Amino acid sequence: MNKKFIDSKELLFYDFIEKMSLKVGIGQSKNPVSFSAGKEAVKLALRDLKTDNPHLAFAFISATYDQEKAIEGIKSLLGETPLVGSSTAGEITPWGTTKHSLVVVVLKSDELMFSLGWGEGINHDSRGAGHKSALIANRKFLETLSPEEFRRKVFMIFPDGLTGNCADVLRGIQEILGRSFPIVGGSSGDDFLFQKTYQYCQKLILTGSIVGVLMGGNLSFGIGSRHGWKPLGKPRRVTKAIANIIYEIDHQPAVSLYEEYFGEEVMELKTEPLASMAILYPLGMVVPGEEEYLLRNPTTITEEGALVCGAEIPEGEEVRLMIGNKETLIEAASHAALTALKNLQGAKAKLVVTFSSISRNKLLGRYTDNEIDAVQEIFGKGVPIVGFYTYGEQAPLTSEINIGQTYFQNASFTLLAMGE
Repeated sequence: MNKKFIDSKELLFYDFIEKMSLKVGIGQSKNPVSFSAGKEAVKLALRDLKTDNPHLAFAFISATYDQEKAIEGIKSLLGETPLVGSSTAGEITPWGTTKHSLVVVVLKSDELMFSLGWGEGINHDSRGAGHKSALIANRKFLETLSPEEFRRKVFMIFPDGLTGNCADVLRGIQEILGRSFPIVGGSSGDDFLFQKTYQYCQKLILTGSIVGVLMGGNLSFGIGSRHGWKPLGKPRRVTKAIANIIYEIDHQPAVSLYEEYFGEEVMELKTEPLASMAILYPLGMVVPGEEEYLLRNPTTITEEGALVCGAEIPEGEEVRLMIGNKETLIEAASHAALTALKNLQGAKAKLVVTFSSISRNKLLGRYTDNEIDAVQEIFGKGVPIVGFYTYGEQAPLTSEINIGQTYFQNASFTLLAMGE
């Protein structure tokens, strides 16, 4: 406690209020000039914040922008304010879902404790990159705080969405933070181009990497994650697989599962990344002790008929085709929001950060805002919702009281609520 407040109950009260207050500002720009867009979004965010010198900033930027110029524009006004973020496949704002824009979120709170971390080289050592990101963030957290202040609560991450094995990235993080430590985030996108994604940490603009912010302090955090797909047909067995490539299902070329249901339409997977059938019918596998199936979207088919997925499905696992529709997806988003609100344990929500799969974006089409509306109905119109469309999500499957192993997911709606 600040000594100058010790003898005054009134000043002690106001000092408490000031320290507990989490202030949030959000700005968005569609200016086609990258530097100007970054600067404009920050100006709007700072105006929304209603105070200077934010403690932490997030940036969610369309891949259509010159990434270096956009970050230069942001940092020209934010200066040394710690910055972390990701390129996107669409942006989520308090004003609705959009694309080809630049969004900046600024936070200020004396009760928010945090540190940044990053790891490069996901494509050749996914586990090592995850390990390094958590190691750096954890070490900085320890260096900054005294032992009695050491209250880590959640690690928000942004891994590359196109390279490496994100399941291994999570294993590397869990080597440092523990298997049950809450990890939440979204894999970087690039506006459905499937070419190159970007991760931001301070002035660094990385690719093939992971960045993250380890947060704690006296603030409350609530995680929720659901997808809304249901099993279709009988279980099948993966009989040959290596990493994220499934070669055989029931001793037949893996593509046979889709050919059985869709015939010649399965050729779409050879010509179009994340073809419509893979969006509507991902593969699901049971995780013991979890309510939800863990989903994997096949993105392409090899000449041999193998399915290439966003992350691994181990050999020997049972898989099923999964089916969803607009109603079940929106219901799942509402369920995820209710779970996150419950996990706040009575704290008042001040910000909701969302990570929604590109599968949901494609399936919902012009109804994408309905998913966000469902979240606003849970948290109230006054709570800002911000985030982006991802190439994969990271969260515990059940997220009850923020406890449970985090998994790499496809097709989910994941959110982190911050409150006090």
